[in-house]
Amino acid sequence: MNALGTGAVVAGAPVHRDDRHGPDAFCNPYFRARQVMVASQLEAIFELRYQVYCVERGFLDPADYPDRRERDGYDDLSLHYGLYSLDDELAGTMRLVRGRLSQLPLVEHCPLAADAERLLAPLGLIGEISRLAVSRNFRRRTGDGFYSLQVAPPRQTLPRGDISATPERRGSAPFVLHLYREAYQACRRSGINFLLAAVERPLARLLNALGFTFEQIGPEVDYYGPVAPFMLDLDRFDRLVVRRRAGLLRFLAEGLEPSLYPPPLRLLDEAPECTSQAHPSQPPA
Repeated sequence: MNALGTGAVVAGAPVHRDDRHGPDAFCNPYFRARQVMVASQLEAIFELRYQVYCVERGFLDPADYPDRRERDGYDDLSLHYGLYSLDDELAGTMRLVRGRLSQLPLVEHCPLAADAERLLAPLGLIGEISRLAVSRNFRRRTGDGFYSLQVAPPRQTLPRGDISATPERRGSAPFVLHLYREAYQACRRSGINFLLAAVERPLARLLNALGFTFEQIGPEVDYYGPVAPFMLDLDRFDRLVVRRRAGLLRFLAEGLEPSLYPPPLRLLDEAPECTSQAHPSQPPA
């Protein structure tokens, strides 16, 4: 496991703000994520999981799910999230399992590095992201894979010849960010600081490129395909990402209660801004 970083924003220190990647750059306007608690909507999520994990990917035996709904014992420990299109069609899903380390599904299949286990085992509550799946109706291209790292908007939203339909306006932001925002905020509200996930290489590369500071904490194994266990220290993530991609943190924190607003982001907002044109030794004219 990598050593934890200590980067922080110092109160009152001048900072450079880069708004080229504000929170809107991480928002896909064609989709919304929400926690699902209504029984009929949960059934639709389980049906989607069955389609992806049993039928399309063959990770689970369809014969074990005669009602065509994939469920397991961890669902009762989980918060369930759905990603919905503008017309409220289910596009994707993810769950956040909450419990002690020994209660999480990841540890049944993924051996952890000794230092990661020493860090996590004493904690009372940890989160694990799992059962991330997307409907085949919303996969952008066959090459995008089953996690559909980017999602296409409905075709009728793209008038032919409309030059204003830039990649951002076409909804090129990865849909997973809306689901990860739900998980981030649920962790903050529950006092969870460590988030685990068994991640495939394409998704790990995407999350790293977007600014998430997931650390690999164990070897790659065959667990519903080749994956490795990763950990996100949320406090460390807040400190580091605010320097490199504050817009991502603003996106994740949007809608959080003021008492839970990330302290590094609050300090950044209060810090005086540097002007890149002025030489450090000369005051601006």
